[in-house]
Amino acid sequence: MYQINVLWNNEMSIRYGINKQDDRELRKTDDGFSILSNYGYKTDLNSNWFSSARFNFNTKFTNGYAYPNTDTPISKFFAPAYVFLGIGSEYNRKNWNANFYFSLLTLKTIFVLNQRLADLGSYGVKKAIYHKEGNLLKRS
Repeated sequence: MYQINVLWNNEMSIRYGINKQDDRELRKTDDGFSILSNYGYKTDLNSNWFSSARFNFNTKFTNGYAYPNTDTPISKFFAPAYVFLGIGSEYNRKNWNANFYFSLLTLKTIFVLNQRLADLGSYGVKKAIYHKEGNLLKRS
């Protein structure tokens, strides 16, 4: 039996859902774009344990609203976007269709690339703080 000491899985998911009921306008019910990449390496060919690194990216690709208000978006493309980077161990047993990942070190970053939403402190980012300097507002 041939055994491999490298494991590399990649997934991309795109979701979009809409709903129209009775006299309500068309509404978005689901919206998401995600990429997941996992790389693992093992030195012992008889083991099911891999040293692994994982990358995960999630965002929306259309505006989201707090219905029935469709004038002011509460989410947009890259507002928010989440990036997860992790290093850890993975137990992979293909004949059982089992896979467990344990992260020893993880970095999570949130991007809100819409100034209005960032200024409001949406999605867990710190609110923008402004200082007056003459007639200018400067973000600190």
